[in-house]
Amino acid sequence: MDRLDGVHPVLRAKIEMIMVAMRAIGHPVVPVQGVRTAEYQHKLWQQGRETPGDIVTDKDGYTSKSNHQVKDDGFGHAVDCCFEGPEPWGEHQPWDAYGALGEALGLAWGGRWKRPHDRPHLELR
Repeated sequence: MDRLDGVHPVLRAKIEMIMVAMRAIGHPVVPVQGVRTAEYQHKLWQQGRETPGDIVTDKDGYTSKSNHQVKDDGFGHAVDCCFEGPEPWGEHQPWDAYGALGEALGLAWGGRWKRPHDRPHLELR
């Protein structure tokens, strides 16, 4: 299954450009999540509230929808990526370079958010 299935074509093209650029500088990234169901989004929202773990989203999937969920245009508007290799989510990874590439392409980067701080997240503005 292609993890970019159902993602808006404009976002998909930009994520693919970021993947090429990050590989070129020796820090390849891969998409780990594009479109989410309401049920899955709700499970993420429950984390840190009703189930163990840190809070990772303020969007419950029902009353407040994530941009990962399919919009009226039939596409998801957000993608999360991680780095290939050991410690794909590590603090030492070049998240700022990843985010800067996304922002240069006109995307919003979750690494700029205060809460939840979400470095893997890129979305259409």
